[in-house]
Amino acid sequence: MSDGPGAGARMLSRCLESLSVRGLHSARTRHSKRTLNSINMPSIRDLADQHPELFRGDRKETVDRLRAVEKALDVRLPPDVRWLLLECGYGAVHAVSNIQQSIDDTFRFRASAGLDPRYVVLDDKGDAGVVLLDTSDESGPVVWADWRSAGLLHTGTSDSELFKSFSAWVEDRILDLGDE
Repeated sequence: MSDGPGAGARMLSRCLESLSVRGLHSARTRHSKRTLNSINMPSIRDLADQHPELFRGDRKETVDRLRAVEKALDVRLPPDVRWLLLECGYGAVHAVSNIQQSIDDTFRFRASAGLDPRYVVLDDKGDAGVVLLDTSDESGPVVWADWRSAGLLHTGTSDSELFKSFSAWVEDRILDLGDE
């Protein structure tokens, strides 16, 4: 087992490749009361309407800026991600930490870990793991993986959470804010 620089990120990348072959499967959630990934999950717009105080951001992205991001990363951001950044910006919900940081982190993980190009780092939480957006699906599945158990990601028993859509990820962020 290699403990060199980027070893955890390389392991995560291999696990994510395994997930892409098998498809995303729901993992346990931090809070058993949650019903994430449910069929009746609210849309991103419904969530914004229900919690406007959490979605009002001080800075919104522009269409030109998002096009530049997509070109730089060679991806197409899912519609819900684009809508959130264009219409709401960066609010208290913290679904995306910062688009420039996401670009930098994505390039870093691609270079050091061979991260599959379809993934975009939404947030590198350091010891708490990394949040990845799968841009190959319009619903924008999200994976939050803990580096210490990344090797178990494909089994569904790791300290990771898999969200079927970006909306499910945002709903989780809202529930976490309510828990604080």
